[in-house]
Amino acid sequence: MQLQLMLFLCVAVCLTGGKAVAGKAPLVYFKATLSSNSGEPHPFGVGSTILFSSVEGNVGDGYNSTSGVFHAPVSGYYQFHALLQTVGSGGADFSLLAQGSAKARIHLLGPWRSVSMSVIIHVNKGDHVFVKKTWQNGNSPLRQGEWSQFSGFLLRKD
Repeated sequence: MQLQLMLFLCVAVCLTGGKAVAGKAPLVYFKATLSSNSGEPHPFGVGSTILFSSVEGNVGDGYNSTSGVFHAPVSGYYQFHALLQTVGSGGADFSLLAQGSAKARIHLLGPWRSVSMSVIIHVNKGDHVFVKKTWQNGNSPLRQGEWSQFSGFLLRKD
């Protein structure tokens, strides 16, 4: 399902130049993963915004790879998705936040655990959406590359 959606979005971008789909809302889409430059897991501390710095797509320029925060370029309904995998022996909680309020939460316990969270929410132009580590017990760094990713797209513009 996710692959089909990404293919549809890629075709839509190619056909429309990223301006609009069938005369409707401007196309907004991003996908970012944890950088795998070092080959080492990423040990984010509690309270840290997760920095998905390897950007594969950023139509609408809403995602900031330096801060790890998506800034909505238009108001509307968006779908956001995060997939995270820990490699340490501890546990950790992560939240997807919009304007400082948790919209989804996940709990990872033990090594090599993968969990995803997905949410459809209304976001106003300029609102911030990001993933944050909210709790940790022991060693729980995140696995780099496709194993830890954050994506979102505009479903319907206001």
